[in-house]
Amino acid sequence: MVWLSGRLHFTGSKGSLFGALVLGVVFFGLGVIFVAVGIDGYRDGQATKSWPTTTGRVISADVQERVETRRDMNDRQRTHYTYTPAVHYEYTVGAQTYLGHRVKADGYGGGADHAYGIVNRYPAGTTLTVFYDPDDPDQAVLETGADTSGVYLFGGVGALFTVIGLAALAAAGVLFRRRNLGSAWRPVVSGLTPDGGTTA
Repeated sequence: MVWLSGRLHFTGSKGSLFGALVLGVVFFGLGVIFVAVGIDGYRDGQATKSWPTTTGRVISADVQERVETRRDMNDRQRTHYTYTPAVHYEYTVGAQTYLGHRVKADGYGGGADHAYGIVNRYPAGTTLTVFYDPDDPDQAVLETGADTSGVYLFGGVGALFTVIGLAALAAAGVLFRRRNLGSAWRPVVSGLTPDGGTTA
């Protein structure tokens, strides 16, 4: 019988274990960050509902277009467009005049229809109601409440990434257990003893 020294190893376990572990940590970490951003945006939006109001005037309103060029998994170039409404207004609290630019707390860019829809609601020269932070009047919005699109986007992506990360970490745990369970001496199979001799 042949004596094979060493321990049993799950085929490809080292690379698979490391890859699953890294994937799990990265996706879980990103998921937690995205969820935290979503929750923070929701809290900021909810806080504006209790802010006092003052009168303001729109100075300018337009849409900012951002173009990004990326390569997909097939190495094909893709162009992505993001449209962000840019509304600038002034308002007075007490004897102090302030400049504001936020429509909603933690608003995010999106499609052209969404951005132009907001800008069309606030043409230059319009007199409007401004909600401001009583503790910091320099912070103001035109619409109270959270930007639900941003909250759902970050919360949804964060939850998905978190689930993927947990699944990858679970897979890493399975691979680790397989390696440990396989860490046993292999049986003598034919002809040689551990010291190199032969069996009868």
